[in-house]
Amino acid sequence: MGPTESYDDSIAGVKEYYHFALYSQDNQGAEIIGKFAGMSQEMGRNLPLEERYNPYLKDPDFKPARNMAAVNMIAGGGDSRTYAAAGWTLPNEPEIAAKHGTKMLLIRNVIATRGSDAMRFVQRRLFGEAYDPDIFYWMVAGHELSHGMLPFTKGYDPKGQPLSQILGDLDLPVEEKKADLLGLMAVEEFAKKGEISWDSYWAIARMYVGAETVFRLYRNPNEAHAKYSVAVHNLLKEKHAVSFDGATGRMQVHSNFPQAIREILSIFLKIQAEGDRGAAERLLSEHNAPAPEITAAIEALKKAGLSSQTHYNPIISQ
Repeated sequence: MGPTESYDDSIAGVKEYYHFALYSQDNQGAEIIGKFAGMSQEMGRNLPLEERYNPYLKDPDFKPARNMAAVNMIAGGGDSRTYAAAGWTLPNEPEIAAKHGTKMLLIRNVIATRGSDAMRFVQRRLFGEAYDPDIFYWMVAGHELSHGMLPFTKGYDPKGQPLSQILGDLDLPVEEKKADLLGLMAVEEFAKKGEISWDSYWAIARMYVGAETVFRLYRNPNEAHAKYSVAVHNLLKEKHAVSFDGATGRMQVHSNFPQAIREILSIFLKIQAEGDRGAAERLLSEHNAPAPEITAAIEALKKAGLSSQTHYNPIISQ
């Protein structure tokens, strides 16, 4: 219980609201999280990153992945009325987190309803298929665990300046997109090992290309999660991993999508490892031209008046 997110402040986005929530354990979600956590070391050793930058290869005991728990929200209350968080990471204080680590809750029934009307609309429009909240949960779980697989940009340049300061306001957007791409690489590995079907993998890929990319841009194109969404979408098109058929209005994800994801992931990992602000800026300047299919989907969402908020909120009155 305490001040929570500031999403209810539609004017400035800074006023926090008091909120409480009651959760129950989610065994199905815990099983999915366990699969990601169990493969984190193997994933780390096989990152598309030069050995000199890869801490998993330099230190066999490197195990940064955060503790995660899967829950469902069964009640909530307080001042907040329009937003229910899809997850929490605590503690927030860097010095405490460095000493004791962090723990994250993923709230599956909230994740399942996060902008679901808008995402359902986009997935039907671009791929002619239904929105599947279970597929979306796999994508979110991979994203969140990927935040813990490699620490946020750390280290210093030869002059002693922290790399995170060099990246500045692009540090968090680069991190968020890295987590997207690394999560997609992880579900590819699950498909290779038979942990999930290839049909599920391709459904996750389509969900990322369609509903997730458009939804983030629809919600706020300037927030960290969305900053590089258009650039990555365009890179996937340049690599012929995705395409858009103007005659049908539908997108396709092609067989080289997994390799394209690894190649683009390597760009973001290197930017983080070197604190290369110039490379981060070039991604935006060279690959961020509006994609007509994305722009059209966003305009259709606006015309339909579909919300970008998370509405799952079983409120207990104050």
